Amino acid sequence: MRPRDAFTLVELLVVIGIIGVLTAILFPVFARTRERARMTACTSNCRQLGSALLMYAEDYDETLPGWPDPRLNPVYQAGYDWQMVVPLVNAYLRNYQVWVCPSGYRTTFGPPTDRFECNLGYNEYLYNTAHGIPPSYGHNLNRLAVLSGTRAGVASIAVMADSSLAGIFNDWGDFDGIQLQGEPFPGFGLTRLKYANGWTGPNPCTSNGPRHPDHGANIVFADGHAKFVVGGSLRGNYGPSPSDPSVAAGNTVEWPVVNPLNVPPP
Repeated sequence: MRPRDAFTLVELLVVIGIIGVLTAILFPVFARTRERARMTACTSNCRQLGSALLMYAEDYDETLPGWPDPRLNPVYQAGYDWQMVVPLVNAYLRNYQVWVCPSGYRTTFGPPTDRFECNLGYNEYLYNTAHGIPPSYGHNLNRLAVLSGTRAGVASIAVMADSSLAGIFNDWGDFDGIQLQGEPFPGFGLTRLKYANGWTGPNPCTSNGPRHPDHGANIVFADGHAKFVVGGSLRGNYGPSPSDPSVAAGNTVEWPVVNPLNVPPP
């Protein structure tokens, strides 16, 4: 009998079916692996930015970028807007790519002669030092010595982070009314971190989706270290302090600490 030299139709369909099953199993694994690699690259960029921030502070009398009104700064008025932290800190890196998250939206900023991409934000309390801070602190909340003396300390205060608004983030926005898995309670603020690829609203908040898994974010802290914080661990509670209503969000628990007068969870 002449031997077969080809597959039968049934055998071919079986092989195609097996390939289809393997693809369905492995594709999500590959997608998660790719996103984890992107997340790791973003964390690495943030670590470089943490080092650059400390070099900036060393050159400016232990002071991080910040002014009573950043909009009056010549860099802001030159066309850098709220992304002005990028050229200021990038002078110590000379690499605009560290400001780009591989999982973030690609949008350019800056004046026509100096365009760059940016997916990260800078803490608004440090940027705009006159915003919501008691007069007793003056306009010195961007000084490392002052941050070290807060209850949170420099290791808990977020300076830069994944942000839906490039260049600046804050701890308010607790109007979203959406509770994530692991989130202590809904409407907890930190919306620009939680929805780092953008959101629309106002109430309830709807999102274009998270940038990283579980709505997590890469955070650069005031002591220079950086790490990824999963969405379920993000905790905000923007509002006046029960003990002193004149202190905006003072003594309120949040993580990471955005308002330097707040405290991390015990």
